[in-house]
Amino acid sequence: RDGILGILMICGIVADRKKSLEELLGELPRRAYLKRKVSVSKASMAGLRRSIIAHYRERGLDVLAEKEGSIKVPMPGSAFAWFRASKTEAGVLRVIVDSPNGEKAEGLMREALALAGGA
Repeated sequence: RDGILGILMICGIVADRKKSLEELLGELPRRAYLKRKVSVSKASMAGLRRSIIAHYRERGLDVLAEKEGSIKVPMPGSAFAWFRASKTEAGVLRVIVDSPNGEKAEGLMREALALAGGA
């Protein structure tokens, strides 16, 4: 259902702007977006969460930690690292990084995976 709705919305944008999908995509900023899954025991999740938060705060970065367990770390240059427990897969921590630069995204992912125990 979400896919069909998304396609209909895209069709509406193409019609409204009178541009091809390729032209519209060309207007979007290029980003590097990487996702990984790390197996984590439920027992170790709280300690892991504390160590991730401490690591990034020691680097002087703001850490946005939600009670549900999600941790998002905005970084300079409009990059971020995001850690969140899967809601559909038990024992899975999703690690996501986003950056305008592919090399920077890979470096952020290496750091994030080392913290999450998935390196």
